[in-house]
Amino acid sequence: MFRKILGGAVQGVEKLLGRTKFQIVYCFVLVAILFIALLVASPQQIPVVAYKLLLAPLGGLAGCCVWLALVPYANPSRYLVKDWRSDPDADVDGKADFEVADGYEGIFCTCLICAVLAFVMGMLAVGMGL
Repeated sequence: MFRKILGGAVQGVEKLLGRTKFQIVYCFVLVAILFIALLVASPQQIPVVAYKLLLAPLGGLAGCCVWLALVPYANPSRYLVKDWRSDPDADVDGKADFEVADGYEGIFCTCLICAVLAFVMGMLAVGMGL
């Protein structure tokens, strides 16, 4: 529906954001623009916003680290065919960059879901404590 309404603008944005190497740069630029807008609109809120924006991801990271410390075999990278650290910039067109070992697809998905849940629970725990 949006493609019909916006037409070429959507295709331009898709081309701009479609390159995976630059997506994080665009996110940082967007955050900087929003931070500047906050600075102009309400400069006294900058320390509070920075505190809350940094504390929640740290809680998620702590949750994920606790999960992997408690259950080290739940690390999803253990179920890949090749160690991803040998070629971290792998980019294979039309196929997965790092293939999951045969027969371990379900375990791999379970490990990913558990890691995400641990991250989210850590973020929620810290966020609810703010």
